[in-house]
Amino acid sequence: MKHMLKILNYLLDRLVAKFLQIYQQKIGKPLIIGAEQYGRIGNRLYLGAHLVAWAQKKNAQLLHPGFHDYEDLFSATCVDALVRFPESKEPLRLPPVPKKILRLSLDRLSIRFINQEHQIFQTLDLQPDGLNIAANDFLDQVTARPINFVRGFIYNNTCTHIVDAFPEIKNHYRPKSCYISLIENPINELREKCDLVLGIVIRHGDFKSWRGGEYFFSTDEYVQFMDKCENLIEDTHIGFFIASDEEQDPSLFEHHQYHFRAGHPVENLHSLAACDGMIAAESSFTGWSQYYGNVPVWHIRKDRSQSSLQQMLDRAMQKAKDRQTDRAA
Repeated sequence: MKHMLKILNYLLDRLVAKFLQIYQQKIGKPLIIGAEQYGRIGNRLYLGAHLVAWAQKKNAQLLHPGFHDYEDLFSATCVDALVRFPESKEPLRLPPVPKKILRLSLDRLSIRFINQEHQIFQTLDLQPDGLNIAANDFLDQVTARPINFVRGFIYNNTCTHIVDAFPEIKNHYRPKSCYISLIENPINELREKCDLVLGIVIRHGDFKSWRGGEYFFSTDEYVQFMDKCENLIEDTHIGFFIASDEEQDPSLFEHHQYHFRAGHPVENLHSLAACDGMIAAESSFTGWSQYYGNVPVWHIRKDRSQSSLQQMLDRAMQKAKDRQTDRAA
């Protein structure tokens, strides 16, 4: 049975590879393909943003089936089974099972071409000690073949590609309209009562054990950070949007003006992006909100002095003032 499945997969992969070649020749531009499902939503968005930026800069066509798990959350990714950028005027619509079969085939092909010389296909495997995506020649490498698979993750934060391509990335990952009110309402309610809205990101879950709990902080510690903010700017009424990956005891926050929500990844990502400032342990989840909304962030660490918290609050206050000025204009 396993042998028969292996043969079927081999034949399917050959058909998919042939389809890719025909499609690439038809559109006359290189393909960049992200087929690996790496991490959760923050990782997928962060990687996807770079893939979009590279495709935009090199006039390439991006296929991102590795985003299938989260495609239904965003307007530009929910229709086409190939999750293309630029968006296709003729989307490929497939039921869930054939779509999964296609993604798995593309994923296998991407593994096959790691460290293999081929005139048409190549796979770039991004690793911490691998390719430097900020290097001058990287964009040429990512489209060096007609069909280019990308695996791994973005470990180099010095690359400016996603800054340059921000308008295209923001449009590509725009939330579906059904989520807009859930994104905006909590922030609008806090703004009606408060001068400043700060996002608090409580991530427990995997952070309890990851890297020995280096980035894990108790709920009481987050509340202490909230208290510290109010002590540093006593003349400012602060509202807190608290996003968590687990349910929390709401009585812990009751002496603050707050809105709490657990789960709801796309809603919380974009509600946080609408805040004036944010307090969070470092992660790709909060990194996306910081990037998408240009939000000042104070990253909490076990050994970090809280003196830098004031700098984030100053920037958040300026962001709030600029927003109010824009609204009045």
